[in-house]
Amino acid sequence: MSELDKYFQPPTTESDHLAAILVRECLTNKPDTDIRFELRRERDGLTFRPAKISIHFSENDGSEFPSETDRWDGELNRSLIEMGIRSISIDNEKERFGLILRELFEKPEIKAGEPLFSTIFIDILKASGFGERKEVQEKLDKIPKNSDVARYVRNFFGKKSERPSLMQEVEDDDLNSFNISERILRQTAKMIGWRLQKCGSDLTQKLNYTREEAETILAGAIAYYLDERFFITNRELLGFK
Repeated sequence: MSELDKYFQPPTTESDHLAAILVRECLTNKPDTDIRFELRRERDGLTFRPAKISIHFSENDGSEFPSETDRWDGELNRSLIEMGIRSISIDNEKERFGLILRELFEKPEIKAGEPLFSTIFIDILKASGFGERKEVQEKLDKIPKNSDVARYVRNFFGKKSERPSLMQEVEDDDLNSFNISERILRQTAKMIGWRLQKCGSDLTQKLNYTREEAETILAGAIAYYLDERFFITNRELLGFK
């Protein structure tokens, strides 16, 4: 067997991050241990301090192990989700998935550009029902009416009856039948929809939240993402309405 063969075999673990290895060993050797994720992301004026991940371990008798704390790492977070590690609270889970959305939306944002990405995203929220959730609606209502996105919605889509059906399921092969503008719209909408669905399925399938809990968390994550994307809290801190 060549020394190179090992580089062409599946890795023995999903992540080589020390914290992920520690959690995996704990789940294997001490399955009754309660392990919880905590996102620490403190606001510092108009910005945030670097996000950190803390992992808490506690026994059934109430005794606790020292927590593992490290900077936010998308790969580590992904591994923890795959292992079913929930956040310490529903609110913390909202923030966790808010950061996940920020990472997941980077690719479709680059593909569509701004303000088209935000325009499509907002339209999907309103069409999907997320826009009816109180926490999401409050953020949507606070997007400045004279913003580039708001103007783009009016100019690009026009009347609501004239908007393309972005929520319609379209196969990749069928996209060739649309003109380039509508093809970009539909491709971006599909990318956004897939990412929202991925988060929703992670909440129910990986972290075992109920359907109601998962919807509450995902809506909160969307609101968290909107707030930062459109500088809503920052505008309020500066006295803008």
